[in-house]
Amino acid sequence: MHEMAIEDQILALPEPIRRLFACTCAEHGLSHYTALYPQDRRLHVAIDVARRFALDQASGAQLLTALADVAQARDAVQTAAQSLEKSTWEAWRNDPRQKDPPPLSPEDSDSLPRDRDWWRAHEALLTYAGRAAAWLVADGATRHRWAAFHAAWCAAEAAYWAAWLDTAYDPAVLAIVGAPGLAEARYACRAADFAARCPTEAAALAALATAPVQFLQYYGNMPPHGPASYSPLASQYAGDMDRARHTVLAEQRTWQQQALETHRAQDAALVRAYCSAAINQALTRLLSSAPLAETAADALRALQTLACELDPLALLQAGLERSDQAITGLLQALTATVTAHCADPAWRARYQSPLTAALLEALAYAHWESYRVYVPLLCMLGDARVLDILRRDFIKQAQCRVPEIPPGNLARLLGRSGFPAAPAILEDLLPYCANDQTRLAVAAAYVDCAAGAAAVEFIITRVYPQCASPQAFDARRIPDLLIAVRGPGVVEALLTHLTHPHYHVRQKLLLALQRFYQEQQTLAPPAVLEALAALLDTADTLFMRDVLRVLQLVGRREALPYLQAARQRVTDQPRQEKIARAIADLNRWQK
Repeated sequence: MHEMAIEDQILALPEPIRRLFACTCAEHGLSHYTALYPQDRRLHVAIDVARRFALDQASGAQLLTALADVAQARDAVQTAAQSLEKSTWEAWRNDPRQKDPPPLSPEDSDSLPRDRDWWRAHEALLTYAGRAAAWLVADGATRHRWAAFHAAWCAAEAAYWAAWLDTAYDPAVLAIVGAPGLAEARYACRAADFAARCPTEAAALAALATAPVQFLQYYGNMPPHGPASYSPLASQYAGDMDRARHTVLAEQRTWQQQALETHRAQDAALVRAYCSAAINQALTRLLSSAPLAETAADALRALQTLACELDPLALLQAGLERSDQAITGLLQALTATVTAHCADPAWRARYQSPLTAALLEALAYAHWESYRVYVPLLCMLGDARVLDILRRDFIKQAQCRVPEIPPGNLARLLGRSGFPAAPAILEDLLPYCANDQTRLAVAAAYVDCAAGAAAVEFIITRVYPQCASPQAFDARRIPDLLIAVRGPGVVEALLTHLTHPHYHVRQKLLLALQRFYQEQQTLAPPAVLEALAALLDTADTLFMRDVLRVLQLVGRREALPYLQAARQRVTDQPRQEKIARAIADLNRWQK
């Protein structure tokens, strides 16, 4: 199984554990800040307050104060780094060796900009290239100090995001929660990312050797000697630095993976009812009764962030009263809630009866976006009354000139319902199909809920013959469904219909047989090979070619006796030659 990315693992942590992990990461990068500012405790305080806030031992006001202090520390590091960068840049610009750059080859000369308008339009890019050259020719102590500023700034950023509070909630929601905001998952990811990047610039700059003077001369700081569009030497340095960064980053990510496992092991001890019952009830009431959709969305976001148990009835009621634009999040939350708790007997005893009644009532006037959520929920809750509703609505929509809900969509919901009665209902709905597209949807739904020979018989004998024009696009797609059919008796059913009058159907039957044995990774038994070989007597040369191919694929060496008998049986020479070539091919494969 593919391992989840660290970011995805962070997002999957419960809110308290997620913030605690962010604090652990930020604390891991603190040494890079204290190396420059040993007396400054602002980052330590912020991380400590953020950790206590996650455990309900500090207030939001305390955290906001710590957050402001960290922001000041971060900005101070940035100012110091910019000052060092500026002085290095100016020293390089004023280097006398740049006054007379070396002669350039014609190719290099052609690649240099000589238009001052072009220079003004690309000044930022050229300045960046010049600064790269400045750092390459700077002395080692300067580069080391710059890397230390970079690491300290990343450490401050990590502490900043570990202590971050999201204050974007509606005031009505914040009044209930009693805090200035709630941490969102992505901020923990930022804290972890900046903490991991603390030592990367030092490793990158350490990869640089002393740059030759020619590299400095390759760049000019004013026209007409602007930086060359590329340089092999520059590419070499850039590649070495990038590899060094990634090596250190990978080491930091390995450390974070271990820290994640430690925090995940603490879930049982630390994750609790993060939000009191009173706050849960107040937010739920606000979710259902807030006049503004934005307030309801904030209430839902607060409930989810606080890991509250969501009330499915409140979510359903809120969804019924919202516009199409605001309903998506509510429907997703409703589906997630029912899916997560449906197997819990206590939850079912509390919600199953009132929720199924409310969903059945809502279906009477639901638009498609809600309809396709409510029906699977009713199926998940095991209420078979939804089958009668689907049957009724299918017939009603199939008889409409312009249906509000395509009847084929209703058929697919029925096929995925999981009820044993679904196949019989789909068979009863077939006479109401007004076109081949709907017949195709009914056949696909039947494959979803029925298996083996029953699905093959339904497609070949019930659906396909009703198509107005078997060669039309949707009608030709119906036999394609045979390829996915599995289950008891499927091989026998496929073989039975290989004499179908339409070549397109026979072709799909053969392909279905081929796919079946390829998936099983076994050879076809003698009975199947014998039945296929008997078809070689056909006068249809295209079909004979297809049968030969499938015989070779599903029988391999075991098909040789049947091919040899068919070669003796057929009378005309062209078919004998085709069978002979197939025999020769099998013999070559065996060798």
